[in-house]
Amino acid sequence: MKNFFDKFDKNQKFNLFVGDFLNKISGYPTRNDITEAISAEIKQPAKSYVQDRNSLADIVQAYLDAVIDTKVNLIRQIRENYGHRFNTSVDVYKNILNSGYFQNVFSINFDTVLETNFSNMLAKITPMEGTNPAPDQLKYYKILGDITSFNNIFISSQDIRKLKLLDFYSDFFKQIRKEFSNYPTLFLGVDLEDSDLIDILDFILDPVEEHEPIYIVTYTSIISSKSAEFIGKYNVKLISSGTNEFIDYFKEKSNKEEDELSEKKFVW
Repeated sequence: MKNFFDKFDKNQKFNLFVGDFLNKISGYPTRNDITEAISAEIKQPAKSYVQDRNSLADIVQAYLDAVIDTKVNLIRQIRENYGHRFNTSVDVYKNILNSGYFQNVFSINFDTVLETNFSNMLAKITPMEGTNPAPDQLKYYKILGDITSFNNIFISSQDIRKLKLLDFYSDFFKQIRKEFSNYPTLFLGVDLEDSDLIDILDFILDPVEEHEPIYIVTYTSIISSKSAEFIGKYNVKLISSGTNEFIDYFKEKSNKEEDELSEKKFVW
């Protein structure tokens, strides 16, 4: 919201970390939706394989370990579910990206909502592949990959362990750590109960000697001990304003700019 951005220099740029809530209000499946759907397919006693029920990666790993289906078919099902969504709106994302506040965008979501609808504004970067951004593009880091390729998604616990350990991905994470050191980061619409989010952020931030301030706007009011530990460790600042207040601010800013543009008259 305006009061938040007024605290900074008018030319200050931010990292934006987008969460599930923005997908939810845009009509797309969330990580929690995927988690619940996969979890429902796991029967006893295979449910005992799940180490953390707030972790999509752990639930997927239990699903695969129980040989309910293959990883290829699981990803295909998720991809089809994204493709079958109707009456979706990306106005929320449009208003945010057009606000002019952001230099980079981060996400652990698997969908292709942003790059599909805003390919001219974003240069997608994943652990497996990257695109050199044009001068007017934002870098879009998809930390766990996406569903466009079976080889470009890190969805199970085993996948994420490899992502963290293999040297092949080290440059990708060095680049992300540099962004956290260069710009303040605003988390919008994230679920602090998502263990995968907390784990990957801890992996990213732990080696960083000095990072710019981190601000989290979350739609969840309950904070687990794991989240509280993360917040304290990295001096994260929680913003009391709700996610919807930020969304309304970006919408108001976008509408105002459109009105000003329409009022401009040709002068001879």
